[in-house]
Amino acid sequence: MRKIILVIITILAVSIAQNTLAKGWISLSLPTIYRFSQKDDSFFSSGSTLSGKPSGFILQGSIFETLFAGYEQYKITLQSDDSDEVDAVIDVVVNVEFFDVGLNFEQKNTHILIGYGYGSLKTECDLAACSTIDFEEGIARQYFAQLGVEIVDGLNLHLNAHRITGQQDISNGTTSDHLVLDGMMYAFGLRLGW
Repeated sequence: MRKIILVIITILAVSIAQNTLAKGWISLSLPTIYRFSQKDDSFFSSGSTLSGKPSGFILQGSIFETLFAGYEQYKITLQSDDSDEVDAVIDVVVNVEFFDVGLNFEQKNTHILIGYGYGSLKTECDLAACSTIDFEEGIARQYFAQLGVEIVDGLNLHLNAHRITGQQDISNGTTSDHLVLDGMMYAFGLRLGW
């Protein structure tokens, strides 16, 4: 929460320093689904039965015409489409955090954002099988796009699509490996402009 307040204070400080009310916007998105992929999958498809239900938020904003910045924080609770595996993965949660930058393209009644994010992944596992496994904090990167349409003057509804790549190092005594957490994440939200 401190990081969000810091981002808002920074945006306000820059606006005041310019001694003008710049044209700007702020958006809030809620992640809805995370679909994990396998290494040999194409960019947009997923052959994995493992998905996740994210809970958290994506906050983005700008006081400039084209550039924007953002912050994302959400948890992914693992699930499986294979009913035999649901109980085995339900106690695994991946904590995701990203700092975003990108470009905003305005049209008459729509907007398009494209951006890049850099962040971290942390896994929490409450399964008995995880008691001997150490999960290191992992690094994640993402490319994303947002398409929004204006529903009333200054208020847009939008859909985000994020292509995420990331992995964590894991160790079990003397054995070490890495956990690949690549996938696609989708989110919906609102954007308020002034």
